[in-house]
Amino acid sequence: MAYTTTWDGKSKLGIGMGSIKYNVKIGDPCFGWAEGENVEPGVAIDSVPPKEPSRSTMDVNAFRILACIGNEAVVVSGDAKGAKGVVVGKHGYIPRPGGFGFSGHHVLVSFEESDLEKLVIGDKVIVKSRGVGLEIEEFEEVKVLNIDPELLERMGIEIENGKLKVPVVMEIPAYIMGQGSGGIPTETSSFEIQTSSPADVEELGLKKLKLGDIVACKDILTAWGRGYYRGAMMIGVISCGSSDLAGHGIGVTPILTCKEKRIVPKLDPKANIGYYLGILK
Repeated sequence: MAYTTTWDGKSKLGIGMGSIKYNVKIGDPCFGWAEGENVEPGVAIDSVPPKEPSRSTMDVNAFRILACIGNEAVVVSGDAKGAKGVVVGKHGYIPRPGGFGFSGHHVLVSFEESDLEKLVIGDKVIVKSRGVGLEIEEFEEVKVLNIDPELLERMGIEIENGKLKVPVVMEIPAYIMGQGSGGIPTETSSFEIQTSSPADVEELGLKKLKLGDIVACKDILTAWGRGYYRGAMMIGVISCGSSDLAGHGIGVTPILTCKEKRIVPKLDPKANIGYYLGILK
């Protein structure tokens, strides 16, 4: 946590990233948090960076790549030992004192409130990874990433005229996508919907978005990196809240993408992983 400069030149103590959030959960709004900056739901976890100076911090990427939304997470140390949670998103390239870096990546986990009270910084958590390399039969052109197969099945995706109809709460145009563009590997981080343009926030209705919502990003491809590709489509999960930094905003964790037109968004106001995972009722 450190003071930063907003898109319009103001000083702000942005909070809400990292640590254990007791009052921020899947289904909560992306906007409206006091001093909020990319507010994340639940508990932020990451692998421990290597101590040997000869090893690159890229070594920790294995954990970030293998963890998938919907995976079970189990606490294996401390007073909360045995508590089970679920991965709900990823967020990365986070501003920190000294600049940006790979150590500013988080895998986000939702736990029951009673378990949150027992957790402390430094507790160890194991994520039971499932989902890396997942494919949808007869849709090999669609890249599947960051999602547990059981969660994918619960999303209510339909096949119609050779295309996947995916429930989403909103379609997002490519021009509003910002931080995360060009980043690789795709699985380690998020792609942000810029919220530093008040006119676009209002026009696109971005204030309706909630943590855990599923959105479609038009003309965006995230198969082997994140960026613009005309005609492509990305489906992602909202993993963190809005930002007041230029180029930053609401974090989206990619789960499906395709450069061919084989993904069709279907608007559904309840397309939120919280309902599919039993977090929301």
